[in-house]
Amino acid sequence: MYNSDDILVSIISLTYCQEDYIRQCLDGFVMQKTNFKFEVLINDDASSDATPDILREYEKKYPDIIKPVYQTVNQYSQGVRIADDILIPRAKGKYLAFCEGDDYWCDENKLQKQIDFLESHPDYTVCVHNTRNVYLRGRRREETYSHEDKDLTLADVVMVGSQSFQSSSNVIRKDFYLNLPEYALLGGIVEDYPDAVYYTTEGKVRYLGDVMSVHLIGTKNSWTRTILPFHETRAEFFSDIIKMLKAANEHTEYKFNELFTEAIEFNEYNLLQSKQDYKSLVKVKKFYSKESLIVRIIYRLFAWFPFLVKVSNFIRER
Repeated sequence: MYNSDDILVSIISLTYCQEDYIRQCLDGFVMQKTNFKFEVLINDDASSDATPDILREYEKKYPDIIKPVYQTVNQYSQGVRIADDILIPRAKGKYLAFCEGDDYWCDENKLQKQIDFLESHPDYTVCVHNTRNVYLRGRRREETYSHEDKDLTLADVVMVGSQSFQSSSNVIRKDFYLNLPEYALLGGIVEDYPDAVYYTTEGKVRYLGDVMSVHLIGTKNSWTRTILPFHETRAEFFSDIIKMLKAANEHTEYKFNELFTEAIEFNEYNLLQSKQDYKSLVKVKKFYSKESLIVRIIYRLFAWFPFLVKVSNFIRER
């Protein structure tokens, strides 16, 4: 068991120009009711808005909990892995928890529930949970994750990456996280997908059905607003995923070859879509046949009449 005088959990958070969301995020941290100590290590990546001022306000009010790092030069643009290179080396906790500055925790007992499970189940390395997705455009809310407590396996995550759980739900043993294999450090824009693969191939993952965090989709400066919509970047995204999956398959000595092969083929199909290579895409019957009738018709038209793709792009960009 842990010493009550020691910090047990280090919360890792990244923020950049998130003045509209960061208070909600910080409030989710400081409201946690625990029988152990925790710290919040948060990196502000040279924000040009009021985000640093808000962090200083909370740092002053909760000096034993909120421990920011204020950058004067944007580190992400320099290729720095902010969590791994800057924050985690400072972490005092036995466990790491994660939450981006534009997401937040909505259950005051979140950390206690997850730590209680991990402390009583030493054979498990990661505990995650259900998350509510909130789409800021249209204010749609949905819970796409299961409400059932269960163990997660590679089969649960390999086709969808970390979409089987959101990063704001992660609590992981630090010593396990520090042994991330090379394929999980490839970089690129694959987000948390490599971590999900690592967790389920080399550890035991417990999923809790309780909704304990909220993921905001479509925030300013977010991946879903600045990266995902563009075809060129989507192509890079799927190329990186394919590279990562092939490396993970090799790392695990092809123990899960059937699962990895299926995921690679699926992402190769997605890559054709992102490149708008519809002539090749419609030949991939395995995945094309699973599309809805209207989508199959549209893709056929794009394959037969390539000028329609340019017309569609022109209309979308206006």
